[in-house]
Amino acid sequence: MKIDLRHELKLTLAPALIESLKILQLPRVELQQLVRQQLEMNPFLEDVLEEEVEAEEELETTAEEPETTAEEPQEDESSEATDEEKNLEDFDWEEFLQNGVDPGYRPQPDRDDRFQEKVAVTVPTFSDYLMTQLRLQRLPDEDLVIGEFIIGNLDDDGYLVCSIEEIAQILEVSDEDVERVLRIVQTFDPIGIGARDLEECLIIQLRERGLGDSLQARMVTDHLRDIQNRKHSKIAKALGVSVSEVREAVQDITSLEPKPGRRYSTEDVRYVVPDVSIELIDGEHTVFLNERDVPHLRIGAAYRDVLDGSRKASKEERTFVMDRLKAARFLLKGLEQRRTTILKVMRYIVETQNGFFNRGIAHLAPMTLRDVADGIGMHESTVSRVVQDKYVETPHGVFEMRYFFSGGVRTQTSVAISTHSVKARIAELIEKEDKRRPLSDRKVVELLKSEGMLVARRTVAKYRDELHILPARLRKEL
Repeated sequence: MKIDLRHELKLTLAPALIESLKILQLPRVELQQLVRQQLEMNPFLEDVLEEEVEAEEELETTAEEPETTAEEPQEDESSEATDEEKNLEDFDWEEFLQNGVDPGYRPQPDRDDRFQEKVAVTVPTFSDYLMTQLRLQRLPDEDLVIGEFIIGNLDDDGYLVCSIEEIAQILEVSDEDVERVLRIVQTFDPIGIGARDLEECLIIQLRERGLGDSLQARMVTDHLRDIQNRKHSKIAKALGVSVSEVREAVQDITSLEPKPGRRYSTEDVRYVVPDVSIELIDGEHTVFLNERDVPHLRIGAAYRDVLDGSRKASKEERTFVMDRLKAARFLLKGLEQRRTTILKVMRYIVETQNGFFNRGIAHLAPMTLRDVADGIGMHESTVSRVVQDKYVETPHGVFEMRYFFSGGVRTQTSVAISTHSVKARIAELIEKEDKRRPLSDRKVVELLKSEGMLVARRTVAKYRDELHILPARLRKEL
């Protein structure tokens, strides 16, 4: 085997830069978790309270006043240094390094440390709600087992996801027993649960209303697809009734719940905490970084004696101090770079999207990541990290930062407008349309063209689907 020596150049990222990029793309909630974790791990990081920051600012202001003499602060510094030296002589480094507790931290006397009892709250699930109704039926133990198995095989919408034969085979009971218990479960609240398909779900609800043998039930059984496609004339001809009767029956059917279990969904509500707030102050939009619950950090002073040699320390202790000090500096530098970069990007967005902030979504201008990167002198990937998973609170609501980046649509005046503006206009046109004569995609194209927007019909259909708007034939109301 031959051994060769080669020279090659590689581009690698420094550890500090890697940490800085990680911090940059963190949203506010994850940043808060990271900072609190580092506070617990690194003994040289201190949480600076707002009261301390205000006190330091007042001291700086007082120091700048001309009436202050130079001799008084020298006496204070010497006395403080003497006190600090005494404290360091009594300081146990071994205990400090083992416990990892910041010796500079002192509980604040005015801090609200009142005990607040944490009470665990159990929210009953959809299955628990059905199980309670099952146990109130006073059924034999064999039927209770079947009922519990049926409830355990309902999906989030309340539909039975396995067949009668499968349940009977697993529980080693007859199909008739399973059918009998299933009919009992189908009487539980909400009405319609335990159905095997949409047709059975609607029939159960009609039967509960006393319409089991009605025109509505026949339409659901034989013409469910025609109801969805609004073919009322075809249904009337097939059932030998008038079109007006079919329309009245359709109104009753549309009042039923196709997914009876969804109102008992246990899905947690996702709350959005904006990372940036934009407020109108004195006629100008001002950008504020939301760091309300993120601890403000500083590096403690207890490490200095080990580094300058005034305090004897072993090599392991000095290595520990240097490692923790570097980590603390990397974190503080990364936090400051995150703060300045986010503000720089958001201020450029506010300046570029001035029409949006002053007049609304209809005046959103097309903008790309490259436009922002060129405008602020940063790389496109850096801008992408800034806007990733972050939200901004504006006078028009809370938006994802990526919302402000979109392609453009040509206009007759050769001035591109944002696709978000086009979508907003399409939604507005359809909302104001005559429901008896809804606008087709071609008609929407014509209306947009009359307003100077050049959009193809397939583009309108694409935007309409993204807005979850039905086609014209399904929006028609008779």
